[in-house]
Amino acid sequence: MADRPLVRCGSALVVFEGTGRLPFRRDGSGEWRADSLWPGPQDAQALEEYLADGSPMLIVLNREPAVVSLTPTEFSALPPGIGETVGTDSEIIDIEIPRLNWLPDSLRERGLRHLANASGTLREVPALMLPPLLLDNAERAAPQVRFAVRASSAPLYAHQLEQVILHVFAD
Repeated sequence: MADRPLVRCGSALVVFEGTGRLPFRRDGSGEWRADSLWPGPQDAQALEEYLADGSPMLIVLNREPAVVSLTPTEFSALPPGIGETVGTDSEIIDIEIPRLNWLPDSLRERGLRHLANASGTLREVPALMLPPLLLDNAERAAPQVRFAVRASSAPLYAHQLEQVILHVFAD
């Protein structure tokens, strides 16, 4: 389910931080090109309104940074500010997609703090003893927004996410 950055799951939105935030589309010549970073202005406005309404949102983060490998031609066609270049050679340029840069600062900081805490847990606890998602605690300032860090790269299926949503956002 993580090939798209946003899915509706029951009563909540689930946002997948990661490489899916940089979609590829065919250009006029039929070549695949990286598009602009999600969310664009229209989606960003809709997300702001959604958050302001107090609607539930689960944001799923990967432990590792989201890195996209591009050819020099693909890279040169990118709009400015998409991501930070983290590696390059003559044939491939790696860019890192910024984490949670679409959120208000307070939520972004909360999500990054949870990622740091969860990363510590993931380093210390044997993999077989971990749940698939490490969930943060609801905070008073924005209890409708929750962060989850994936403990592995195992797929997350829609029916599993629906169960998570029902559990996490139960009244």
